Amino acid sequence: MAGIPIKLEPQSDKCPEPVLYSGEKIQNQPGPAWHNCENLELLHQVKIHEKAAKDGFKCLEELASSLKRHLSDLPSCEKWIRRLKCPVLIGFIGASGAGKSSLINTLLEHDDLLPADDEKACTAVCVEISWNPVNDPERAYLATVERISEEDWRTEIESLFQDLKLSHGPNGSEEASETGSYEAEVEHDEDNEDDEGGGDSEDGEADSGGDGDDDDDDTQDPEREARIKAAFHKLKCVYPHIGTIDDLSQYTVSELIDDPNVKDILGESASIFDHSQDRFAERVKPFIESGRVKNGRSSFAQWPLVKLVRLRIKSAILRNGVVLVDLPGTMDSNVARGAIAGKYQENLAVTCVIAPTQRAASDKPAQDLLGKITQRSLQLDGRFSSDTLCFVVSKTDSSISVPRYISTHLNVEELLAPEFALQGKLKETMNKLKENDRVLKVKKRAGETVLKELKKELKQLQKLIKKSHPQKARKRKRIPDEEELNPSAQGAFGPLTAEEELNNQKESELKQKIRAAQDDIITIHAVQNKAADNIKKAEALVELSTSRQRAACIQNRNAVSAAELRKDYDAAANMLPEANQKPLQVFCVSALAFSELKKNAGLVPGFLRLRDTGIPQLAKWLAETTLRPRHRSATSFLKDIESLEFSIAPWLKTCSEFKMSASQAEAVEDAFTLNFEVLLENLAQARSDTIQEFKDIVEKKIFLVMAANETAAARKSIRTVRAWARRPVYWSTHKATNRGNGVHRAGNGAEYNWNEDLAGLYLDSLVDLWSGTIHKKLSKGRGTYNNVVVKSIEEFIEATKSSTLNICPELSEAICDWQDSVLRAPPQIQRKSRSIFKKTIPEFASLAHRTVTPKVLETWRPVYEQCAAEFGLGHFRRNRMTHEIYINQSAHAMYRDCSQEIQHVFKQLWQCLPGKFDKVTNPETERIADEFVDLVEKNSFDEERMEEETATGAQRLELQQEVVGAFIKLKAAWCDPAQEQQEGAHKNGDDGDENIPSPEIDFEKLLNLEPDDSGSSLSEESDESGD
Repeated sequence: MAGIPIKLEPQSDKCPEPVLYSGEKIQNQPGPAWHNCENLELLHQVKIHEKAAKDGFKCLEELASSLKRHLSDLPSCEKWIRRLKCPVLIGFIGASGAGKSSLINTLLEHDDLLPADDEKACTAVCVEISWNPVNDPERAYLATVERISEEDWRTEIESLFQDLKLSHGPNGSEEASETGSYEAEVEHDEDNEDDEGGGDSEDGEADSGGDGDDDDDDTQDPEREARIKAAFHKLKCVYPHIGTIDDLSQYTVSELIDDPNVKDILGESASIFDHSQDRFAERVKPFIESGRVKNGRSSFAQWPLVKLVRLRIKSAILRNGVVLVDLPGTMDSNVARGAIAGKYQENLAVTCVIAPTQRAASDKPAQDLLGKITQRSLQLDGRFSSDTLCFVVSKTDSSISVPRYISTHLNVEELLAPEFALQGKLKETMNKLKENDRVLKVKKRAGETVLKELKKELKQLQKLIKKSHPQKARKRKRIPDEEELNPSAQGAFGPLTAEEELNNQKESELKQKIRAAQDDIITIHAVQNKAADNIKKAEALVELSTSRQRAACIQNRNAVSAAELRKDYDAAANMLPEANQKPLQVFCVSALAFSELKKNAGLVPGFLRLRDTGIPQLAKWLAETTLRPRHRSATSFLKDIESLEFSIAPWLKTCSEFKMSASQAEAVEDAFTLNFEVLLENLAQARSDTIQEFKDIVEKKIFLVMAANETAAARKSIRTVRAWARRPVYWSTHKATNRGNGVHRAGNGAEYNWNEDLAGLYLDSLVDLWSGTIHKKLSKGRGTYNNVVVKSIEEFIEATKSSTLNICPELSEAICDWQDSVLRAPPQIQRKSRSIFKKTIPEFASLAHRTVTPKVLETWRPVYEQCAAEFGLGHFRRNRMTHEIYINQSAHAMYRDCSQEIQHVFKQLWQCLPGKFDKVTNPETERIADEFVDLVEKNSFDEERMEEETATGAQRLELQQEVVGAFIKLKAAWCDPAQEQQEGAHKNGDDGDENIPSPEIDFEKLLNLEPDDSGSSLSEESDESGD
């Protein structure tokens, strides 16, 4: 990297000396470490680049400070101040209750941060969790709550009130209250039914829908009742004083909207912060959790009024740009929350599909869990890839019967054969130990009985001695044990009588027997303790063996689930133009087991170490998804700093002694202007040619096939619309879906999206062409464009250099410096143009295919509204007929409108691309022109300018020294070989063991019940008194 062209002594041997004015670089100097780390693994490259970027940011802060300080004396500092002015979104989707919140809590290593429940779904709103940059301990946990608007909440309440009116029968229906002719309408319908043959139709296919007999009286609508129940649950969370549904009759919509708890918060945001996680979690829970009960009674909860919650916390997995998004179950009845969730899904960099282990082993798990709609969107967006999609099988700790699983999986039984043998031997050993323990207990009880009798006998003897010789017994001194045990010992008052000697001898014998009995009991007790310890060891080993068996079953089930997911994913991916080379990432995880192991809660059955829970592997993969964006961001930032150094050098350089004449300066400027105009024309032509090439490719590959696509989709649409009314769809479901404008989630969890059904007929046939065109062919245009840019700038440099030196050869050194700086432009343009090909075009393409479903809805909305307004007997048949007639008449026109919508979006893309390309090239061309103007000014005579330079010479020199010093320090940091070492595994990290072998068990030692001090004989143990 070239430095500031000023001669200064290097301040460190590690720092390369700056470039001389001639542009000659001092030899044998080390370059920046981030230039020479391509051979390292990506993670280490990122660490080196990011360290260099931090050093660069410090340098820019110093530069900005210096420039601002000299701004009043050197107004041209302003343009350099302006130049000094750098997240991966990961979403978790899945059905309600799949364990998304528990998994996110585990990844964050913040238990209970998000509300989770083992029995029901908890998360009701979108929750975004990202790194908290605030270092204030009191604000360790931050939250921002965004609420829905008053209009959204009013719509939900009105929908509930309308359902309640209809549920009260003909007299309470909205239609009857408005027209007063409900009974006449019903009578008219009955006449029509008679005319139609009592409800039977010759069209067997159409009449096979619903429940078969057209029993569609509005007075019994199970879908509506389920809808009312769900809506009232939400309403009661916000208005806990409303006890029952019947109590709603006392309120109007306006009164509920004007409730003091509600009116002032609708549409408003709220901020929460705390230093305690537990208190913070409790404070945000009412905004997230789908239900709120305290002490058996409902309390005010805000989640029905919330559309998004953003959390900011400190967590290792978030530190480098990961943003986790907990998306609630699909088909939210609230439009605002549904729109937020949909927007997040469009912008996710990585999609994690979560499913409990029971669902992951279905026949078509990947496509079923992902959903046809989401899968199609990912394919059209170019994100149906193992780099941006993973499946997470959750709750691997649940629902497995080890004996049954082993009996039905011979491979597991064979694998565990050594484990079974080991466990059998352990159980046999444990049984022997328990039998020995039983025998020891019998011996101990017998010994205790003997000891008790001996003590009793000794006590009686001592009473006898005391009674026979009370005075001697009272006055007798305590004698040593040796003498006491000696039958010939003398009494306290002279020689012992024969009777006394006999009693003493008996007493001594009894005491010896007591000590022997006590020693036996102590020995038995020690053996018992050793036996108990060995039994505990054996039981622990049996428990460990059982855990290993469970682990083998869980791991085999995980492998089967992963294989099925990958197989189904590959089947879908292989239909794309270029199949994915890398296998699908599947992580089988147990958040519960991970938390228990982290707490050192002891043995967790089936999980012998952290890696068995799958959490460390998932956390590592998610963290690695940030590496490439981080690498690009850091590299781009560093390149900008290098470019800044080249650019600022000529500006800092003092005027040369040589001065062109006015005529020479004018000629040089005129020649540059001509060459510069040619450069701009060439860049504009490159831009136009590239855009035209885009247009031609899209026209040929996509637009020309649209007519055939419209015809094919229209033909299939008739069958699709008829299927909407076939079993198991009943009249109530059909009506509810009409009322939801083609979208409905039934009480049993079944989801209906007629708009996506019709849109899919059009889009499915475009997937292959779309992916191959947008994400492959258009991307290749970047290489052609960049080549033209490089060639145009090189030709411009040669033309400018030649014309300038022909006019004034003395400018050779200045032109060489300018040339070095201009040569930085092509890499900058190439790097920045990447956003056009990798971001702008894909974003417009994504917007284009997403116009199809809204266009279908727009086309069908009048039909939905008409059918939703139908009621009474026969309305199901009328609605079916309305649908069929409409699709027959309008299918072609509808799909033609869809094509036009897509073409319109691409037209907008073509119109915006020139500005996008100009935004890439204009900063560089402006810089090139500015630097040439500086070159001419510094090398031409201008009396006013000379006076200004003389007046500001000291300030300019001071600024020059500060800027050069900042860059010297930066290069010293960049060239320091002492780079940061690779960090260890993630905090959730792997313990490194691939397999844990079965323990080596010494069964002889386990059966050895000799106490640890058994080497000493009983005779060597200290005597104990029998008293």
